[in-house]
Amino acid sequence: MFAQARAAAAGPAPVAAFANAGSIESHTNLRVGPGAQHGVITVLAPGEIVQILNIAGGWIQVRRAKDWSQGGWIPGDQVRRLQPMNVPMVAQAAATAPSQPQPARRPAATSALPSAVAPPAPAHPAPESPRSVAKTAAPAAPSPGRLLLQVVVPQATLYAEPDVLAPIVARVEIGTELEADLRSGNWYHVRRTTGGDAWIQDEKTSTGTTLAVAPFPSDRRLAYEEARAVDPPAVTRARPQGVPLEPANSSSEST
Repeated sequence: MFAQARAAAAGPAPVAAFANAGSIESHTNLRVGPGAQHGVITVLAPGEIVQILNIAGGWIQVRRAKDWSQGGWIPGDQVRRLQPMNVPMVAQAAATAPSQPQPARRPAATSALPSAVAPPAPAHPAPESPRSVAKTAAPAAPSPGRLLLQVVVPQATLYAEPDVLAPIVARVEIGTELEADLRSGNWYHVRRTTGGDAWIQDEKTSTGTTLAVAPFPSDRRLAYEEARAVDPPAVTRARPQGVPLEPANSSSEST
């Protein structure tokens, strides 16, 4: 009877343009949490329109229609519902302070890698074979240029390819001069005194390097070039291990 009389005295309910609207019945404290032990934010006046957010026991969480950023908790009997309610019921112990805009949370990290990201390389890659190491030690693109090489060690080896594991073509003695037309790292492509071509490596030794390298003089001719012109008999010497030894050629000044 008393509630009906109070409702009749209040007159027609105000119209709200949002869901879960309510009207404050009398002056009441808007508190930080659901309980009288929580601090007061402000005092709501009778007839003020609020939006009901949550219900926790005998307390209702609301926010003010005239200032959406300000919200809190009021006793449940201090608000008149203006329309059918559709709000969640929360435990009073779990209820918190008025809802405030919260920063977006990052998704939890997962152990799975995205499909576009390749898995990390193994900590200990498989060792390369000696042959592959020898080949990758030299640059892939050889540098052209005519060079004069002179062997400055007792003996140097000629290979079929720029690789120490390639077949051995011949060996040359100290003082032998060779013409190189290509360079790849410390490898030189040379013309052999007995015809054909081969590769020689300018290795580091305890006293220096295997070869003395210089630009090829324009007025120089190597003995094997003269030999091709007069076609002399081939000179070959065999090593005890069966590898032919290149003859040490001499140079002559052109006339």
